[in-house]
Amino acid sequence: MPELDTRSLLDGGDLEEAHTLLCPECEDAFDYVHPVCVEVDRGGDVVNVDAEGVGFGTRPRTARGVVIRVDFVCERGHQFALRFHFGKGRTFLGASTQRPAPLNEHGAPDLRTIRRA
Repeated sequence: MPELDTRSLLDGGDLEEAHTLLCPECEDAFDYVHPVCVEVDRGGDVVNVDAEGVGFGTRPRTARGVVIRVDFVCERGHQFALRFHFGKGRTFLGASTQRPAPLNEHGAPDLRTIRRA
């Protein structure tokens, strides 16, 4: 896997200078991306934060170490996830696309996001 040089992401802690996250399908800075869910899985012990609140649970171990996944949706309904996996002394970053968001009664994507909870 290629390495990510995080020096290009440094913003000095100033949120006004931070990078804008783009939808991997739209790649349009005007289609805003919103967080849908944050999940932390530590060996099968799971904490989940979404529009419904905070949940705790267990499941079979899916990876060694800890996996943090942040799910996003853009205003066109495209969904994707960023994953941080901490294991064997290394940190891995990955991304994946997911099924489009369901449509509401008006035919628009149902954006049930953490921000709008």
